[in-house]
This record gives sequence, structure tokens and C-alpha cells, in this order.
Amino acid sequence: ILVTASSAGVRFWDTATGKLLRDVKAPPPRTASQCLLDRQGHVAVFAARNGPVTAFDVRLGKALFAAGHKGPVVALAIADNGGTVACLQHDAEKMRLV
Repeated sequence: ILVTASSAGVRFWDTATGKLLRDVKAPPPRTASQCLLDRQGHVAVFAARNGPVTAFDVRLGKALFAAGHKGPVVALAIADNGGTVACLQHDAEKMRLV
């Protein structure tokens, strides 16, 4: 699976076929600025430029949770067990675990 983020939202693509699997719209005026998949390719996490960090189940096509965040997120990481997401804010001084 390939995940792309843009001003339109987040899209999930099948890399073998090139087929669009899911298209998740970012609510205006938010723009998805960061996105990543867990190791199994089942959960995607993406951050809006000035809004929440959202975990999304790719297989089910629905959001798992959204956590509020102040200011732009410049980096995301998912723990190996998929249970924790780390978010780094633009000032690189604040990291949040969700």
C-alpha cells in the first residue's frame, strides 16, 4: 500500500495494481501534511496541517481516533505494536504521544 497526502486529503493505493483503494477527504481548511502506515499496512496515521492527528483503519475504511493538536505536525511515528503514535510539532520542542 502507498499512502499519499495532499490538500485534498489522504489516498491509499494498491502498489501492485495501481488501483485507488480509499480516498479520505481532509475537512476544509485542513490539509494532510504527514502520513504513514503501520508495519502491517492496516492502520494509517495522518496529521492535518493545523488540526488533529487521525488514525484510520485501511481495511475497514473508518477512523479509529482523532487527537487534537496545536500547530503543524512535522513528524509522526508509530510504535512497533501499533499502540502508540508520536507526534512532533513544528517548533521541534514538543512531542506528544497519543
